[in-house]
Amino acid sequence: MPSRSRERQLAKLAARRRAEQTQSQRRRRLTAGIVGAVVGLAAIGIGVAFVVGGNDNPTVGATPSVTTTPSAPATGLPTKTGTVTAQGSPAKQVACGGKRPAAADTPKPQFDHAPAAKDVLAKDTVYTAVMQTSCGTIKIQLDTATAPQTAASFVFLADKGFFDGLFFHRVVDSIDVIQTGDPLGTGSGGPGYTIPDELTGKEHYTAGTVAMANGGANTGGSQFFIITG
Repeated sequence: MPSRSRERQLAKLAARRRAEQTQSQRRRRLTAGIVGAVVGLAAIGIGVAFVVGGNDNPTVGATPSVTTTPSAPATGLPTKTGTVTAQGSPAKQVACGGKRPAAADTPKPQFDHAPAAKDVLAKDTVYTAVMQTSCGTIKIQLDTATAPQTAASFVFLADKGFFDGLFFHRVVDSIDVIQTGDPLGTGSGGPGYTIPDELTGKEHYTAGTVAMANGGANTGGSQFFIITG
């Protein structure tokens, strides 16, 4: 028979394992609460509206900046040049028991150039994106002070219904990231234009941060990711 000392050691080990398992489960639930409980590539309908308030101190990051310089932006609001239709294959079952949004199969507009911040954003105004997903609401405060071009593009696209019905096409548990904003659903789609990098590239993204996804310097568009843990 094992000694009492050995029994105590085994009991402590079992308790530690249970605690670690409980902590892991709690962390997964917390992550789900932050990002909408994405399971695999389950479709998540997104509807974005904006809540406008007085001037505060926005903190959400945007695209890290690198070295190259973008060409001079066109003037005036963008002109629609056509549409694209999703090519990805989101799961038939929507996450959290939600219904597949009607806008999931709606072609998304393409535009000839990015909107200028002065044509979209009001002075001394805070913009908060309110994303209604099948798993709950996600609120994103846009950093109009540090990244006005990025914020203006986001507001413009949301106003055009660009994000409605999209799903999180990229879910990477190992680095706590989920990504959306691609009208094709493949990771290669965008709004038809790119926006310049506006930050330093040295930012440290913590849980809850939203940032633009890109494929290199000054290649941001409509895709963005959320740090979940």
